[in-house]
Amino acid sequence: MRLEFTYTAADLEEMAKAAAAHPDPSRPAATSAIGLPRKWAWWVVCVGALASFFLVFMERRAGTNRPPVPTPAPPAAGGVPGWLVSIAPWVLVFGFVWFFVFRQMRRMSPASVYERNPSMQQPKTLDITDERVRMSDPLAFTEWRWESFTGLVESANLLLLRQADNTFVMIPKRAVPAEELDTFRADLAARMPAPGAFPVLPPKQS
Repeated sequence: MRLEFTYTAADLEEMAKAAAAHPDPSRPAATSAIGLPRKWAWWVVCVGALASFFLVFMERRAGTNRPPVPTPAPPAAGGVPGWLVSIAPWVLVFGFVWFFVFRQMRRMSPASVYERNPSMQQPKTLDITDERVRMSDPLAFTEWRWESFTGLVESANLLLLRQADNTFVMIPKRAVPAEELDTFRADLAARMPAPGAFPVLPPKQS
């Protein structure tokens, strides 16, 4: 069977959500050094840093208010209030941290990955035979034997062939004629190994 299609940024975003919602049961979830999923590690670090900065700021502010001091004179016209000067460094620190975290998150977003990957935007041809799956475009082609796939994941608009390294081959449902979709889905599912089974690779020919 031959299918022709072109991926979109929405396809890549949907694949990422489907992969997160259907983790490979044979693989442990990726965690950080503190035991949390990596996708939360950045948030934990940033929230912790912001909380620490805030506590230090409040402690210093409380310390300056303990001894009785005369009421400061109002700032001269055009002057900068003292409280604004005291919080300016913390605002800069918070802005610096947020800028780089936001930039890193945006760089890793599916839309950004799609924009930076010209091969992802090429028209694709997918050939499916009894022996293998072959994906080609004007720049390159890749072939997989059925034994390299470990499962089938389905989302609203995609059929995803999961590989042993937890990557996916995306097949947009729009590329399959509507009257053939059920048969096509069943055929893909029949080729997948049983849950928990390890793929068996054929012996190499000498």
